[in-house]
Amino acid sequence: MIEVTNEAIAKLEEHFEGQDRAPIRVYAASGGCSGPMLGLALDEVKAGDASTEIQGFTFIAEEKLLEVVGDVNIHANEHGFQVASQNPLPGGGCDCNSGCGGCCS
Repeated sequence: MIEVTNEAIAKLEEHFEGQDRAPIRVYAASGGCSGPMLGLALDEVKAGDASTEIQGFTFIAEEKLLEVVGDVNIHANEHGFQVASQNPLPGGGCDCNSGCGGCCS
């Protein structure tokens, strides 16, 4: 399930003012030393996607991704959007041999 705060809806309404509302994809983005994280991008619905309508916006994500991460919450503040999930994405974190610097000192 995807949940979106009122603040995030307001930012989306501001962004799309005067233009068509493209579907918004929740996806796993690489995160460097911190591992993958969830992000947002404008996209089209594809085979294997789950789609939900929330306050006039279409949110999409690969069904397999949602099976792994569970519920997704989209928040917004003055710095932009934050996408959090019920379960962490696999592959996160830093190990002392990765060379990411500073995480094991």
